[in-house]
Amino acid sequence: MSRAELINSLVDLYNEILQAEKAHQNFIDSVHEDNRLSAANLIHYLALRRFDLRQIQDELTDIGISSLGRSESCVIWSLENVLNALGKKVHSPTKHISRNEGAELLLRNTRRLLGEPHPGCHTSIMVTLPTEAAENQKLLVDLLKAGMNVIRINCAHDSPDVWIRMIENSRRLSQELGYSCKIVMDLPGPKLRIVAIDPSVKACFFRPLRDPFGRIIEPAKVWIGNDESMADPILEADLFLKFDKEWIDGLKVGDVVRFFDARGKARTLRIDHVVERGWLSYSTQTGYLKEGIVFVHLPDSPELPQRATTLKSLSPQQPFLLVKKNDRLWIQGGQSPIKGIKQEGMVGTLWISQPQILHDVKVDEPIWFDDGKIGGRILQCTDDGAAVEITHAPSKGLKLRVDRGINLPVSDLKISAITDQDLKILSFIGKHADAVGISFLRIPSDIDDLEKALNYESTQNLGIILKIETRKAFENLPLILLKAMKNRSVGVMIARGDLAVECGYERLAEVQEEILWISEAAHIPVIWATQVLESLAKTGIPSRAEVTDAAMAQRSECVMLNKGPYIVEAVKSLVDILKRMETHQRKKRSMLRKLHIAGLLNQPL
Repeated sequence: MSRAELINSLVDLYNEILQAEKAHQNFIDSVHEDNRLSAANLIHYLALRRFDLRQIQDELTDIGISSLGRSESCVIWSLENVLNALGKKVHSPTKHISRNEGAELLLRNTRRLLGEPHPGCHTSIMVTLPTEAAENQKLLVDLLKAGMNVIRINCAHDSPDVWIRMIENSRRLSQELGYSCKIVMDLPGPKLRIVAIDPSVKACFFRPLRDPFGRIIEPAKVWIGNDESMADPILEADLFLKFDKEWIDGLKVGDVVRFFDARGKARTLRIDHVVERGWLSYSTQTGYLKEGIVFVHLPDSPELPQRATTLKSLSPQQPFLLVKKNDRLWIQGGQSPIKGIKQEGMVGTLWISQPQILHDVKVDEPIWFDDGKIGGRILQCTDDGAAVEITHAPSKGLKLRVDRGINLPVSDLKISAITDQDLKILSFIGKHADAVGISFLRIPSDIDDLEKALNYESTQNLGIILKIETRKAFENLPLILLKAMKNRSVGVMIARGDLAVECGYERLAEVQEEILWISEAAHIPVIWATQVLESLAKTGIPSRAEVTDAAMAQRSECVMLNKGPYIVEAVKSLVDILKRMETHQRKKRSMLRKLHIAGLLNQPL
């Protein structure tokens, strides 16, 4: 490409970007007045990235001119400087942002939303508080001293009584210590989860707890009752067995129940005491049970006759479904199995938290369970539920349990990101938090729903953090940002857990890069979240990969750590890593500070 051709290509690109600004002026005018220059720059960047610029970049690099590779925050300014360097004088008719002004806007927006970071560290550190933080003031002091300057409260857990103690303690202690500490509260959102499990084969086992030498530490606990007597399961039992009421009524303390388990092994249960309108029994043996096994009651008194009955139903305290590749399972809403549905060959039934989405899924669409550990495809859809065939699972299978998440990355789900539960929580958040995190948003109208709720609650000064954790949210990110920028203070969280499942693990690195670029073009701070130094926070020992990941997180404005026994140590390590990386890199720009290793040239070779 000749120099003239290069200039012409750049001029055409420059004009295309100015035309895009003119065509989308309505978007720019709709945002908060403090964000209009940023909205214009976002439009410029999106127009720039509609083209493949790699050849132009190579040509510019070869003649020693900026390749536009770091133009996110100041697109028009960067293009004008390149053209001016090539001898082509151009000047935009409207105000545009310089590199320094773009950096200042991003810094202003970051400080407004996240406050001042820990002294000596330019990156904010957010920590998800555990329940114990409501009472453990020393933990909060240690976290604040270590480097935390933003606390995150996940409103999917705990309660307002716990949240208010966390907030009051954090505000008071941060003020006493002289540190900035912002409060961010995440809405639960329409998280799709498993709420109940019913395996097709009713079988499970009980066993006593033993030490490493095989000695019994604690016997197995089995609850015995009937359908009428068990209203709420007791927490201390390992297994719940249901029999006929008449047989249950004849049991007394000290009696023994004998049976042959599913393997034909003779086993006994000793009746200990009444609990939860049933009986709690103990066993020092391991037993495998299934429905239909005969149980014989051996009364403590020899004068009383023995009585036999069959096991009507059983359930473990923590039910699970062992799922393997090629297995099929049934998904439905409601409280009980739908009569008349053919479920032969199914390994079990799952009940889900948002049953209305069953009307939105289609045959052959993918479905993922438990953070992507198990994958499948929709095999059949009816008005009552959907059949799923498992296509991805560990060779030995995996246990699906209650409360595990579900992802439908390509399904067009007709649900709002703001749930009825969120609406109840927003009033509390508006009174006590500095920012609200909107979870599982997918489309721009989700921002409208949030704005309506915020206006109703009169929380106009509340910052908004957009949690990007669905494929739809990523694909709609520019439009979502322009909607959200009607609010003065906005941030973006890269929620890499669900996002990896939704977009595919192989695409996660690419996706988070694009989120960083687009957010910087809008001068919006980014929070790098999920599994940062997770091994260190949970075990006290970091993995090599997560240290590298933490170093890369310096390109964001804030890094989020999740709770764990060693969370204070994790914060200290993160601060150390970020401080080191800040001298080497700022966003995508390498900082050419003096390298000590380069001093080797001063020594004889």
